[in-house]
Amino acid sequence: MKPRFANFWSLIFRTIRNGLIMVLPILFIGSFSVLLVYFPIPAYQNFISTFLGGTIQHLLFMVLISAWAIRAYSTFSTISLIWSSWTEIL
Repeated sequence: MKPRFANFWSLIFRTIRNGLIMVLPILFIGSFSVLLVYFPIPAYQNFISTFLGGTIQHLLFMVLISAWAIRAYSTFSTISLIWSSWTEIL
């Protein structure tokens, strides 16, 4: 029989792993917007800052900031949700 302490740490690591897996799509969207906003070619930077009055750049910044906020909230909530559902099993 496994000690209960080892099962507890296994539960914690599985909870964190599953919470991060659920947040992966948001991570990809945020990473892609970072790539598009900070792409290191001066001609591209000039294009996104001047085309349509900088609307593209502002839109990408909004996606970037919202992806960060959603990721923080969803990581916390998914880990809490998975933790609560698994502690009921134990």
